Amino acid sequence: MATQQGDGWLAGGSVKKMPDNTFNIEHGKYTTCDHTDCPHFYLAMTKAKVIPGKKVITGPAYLVMEDVPIYFPCIPEGFFPINMGPKSGLLMPTYGEESLKGFFLRDLGYYFTLGDYADLALRGGFYTLGSWGGLGRLALHQALQGQRQLQHPVLQRQDGRKGRARLHPAE
Repeated sequence: MATQQGDGWLAGGSVKKMPDNTFNIEHGKYTTCDHTDCPHFYLAMTKAKVIPGKKVITGPAYLVMEDVPIYFPCIPEGFFPINMGPKSGLLMPTYGEESLKGFFLRDLGYYFTLGDYADLALRGGFYTLGSWGGLGRLALHQALQGQRQLQHPVLQRQDGRKGRARLHPAE
């Protein structure tokens, strides 16, 4: 049995519907792959409880890609909200290296939903040679006229040479 929950599909080897309209699942799979009968990748769950339209709570789970289980990033317990619509939450960072600034972790932040017509994203990052930066973006959504945005970036740039720190507007 497979059912769509949020942006993905939930399938279970053994599914039991409870009197309160929740589902208990054993040997379940959650995937965003279009092939629900044989997905290319999925999160294998030993057991799960689904509260339709609200959340999925899992016991031990692990990633499976092309039928190869990957136990390393095992999730001992999981809680996954499946509400529809915009949600507040963490923004995942990127990492890498630049020759003048060193290694970096940037774009880490938080996204705030401010109702149906506005949202706010705050992001920041830092470099190992001393540079750092931040960005705040407020977006206002109008029903028929599109979207307006207000951004305020700040960047403290230091290129690794002594005495070269300066505050600059972001590029």
